[in-house]
Amino acid sequence: MKKIINKELSNYDVEKRFIDWIVKIQILKMQIEKLDKTSGFLISSIASFLLKSQIIEFELKQLLTALDLHFNNISRPHFLKRKIRTPKDFDRFTLGKIVGEINLFDWDKLDEMKDNLGFLVKKRNDFVHNLFGNDKNIKELEKEAKIGIIIANNVIRKIEELESFLKEEMSANFRIQVRNN
Repeated sequence: MKKIINKELSNYDVEKRFIDWIVKIQILKMQIEKLDKTSGFLISSIASFLLKSQIIEFELKQLLTALDLHFNNISRPHFLKRKIRTPKDFDRFTLGKIVGEINLFDWDKLDEMKDNLGFLVKKRNDFVHNLFGNDKNIKELEKEAKIGIIIANNVIRKIEELESFLKEEMSANFRIQVRNN
């Protein structure tokens, strides 16, 4: 019989993993920004656009979890619970499917990002299909990638604004709940 060991992570371990993850994402973002500034290499725009699209996909998963947490902790009646999805729950989702999940939330703070996400998904899908096809040459792909980078930068900026807003809201609501208890 196999013995199952229940390993519980200490708060320190969880916090350390989270901080390590944050640092990793920030390093990736900084390196991608450096790639944006690289001139003379056609491939740098293409690589930057594709990497930014992946970062956005990853950050949207985090944002969906934060939105679920916010909805569950603030908006729900006490008798109704909804499963809070974690980023791992979205592992098999495509960028388009993740954007579909974001579109389910009706909140004016998401409107600008939703518009940009629609453009980004279309641009990225078309781009990837053209990347290895014979429809566009490398110069045309570079031009398309530069347009995609502008859209991606808008989305990244909006995600960061939303994450900051949600963090402040959740912190304020937590303080109110603690005072009431």
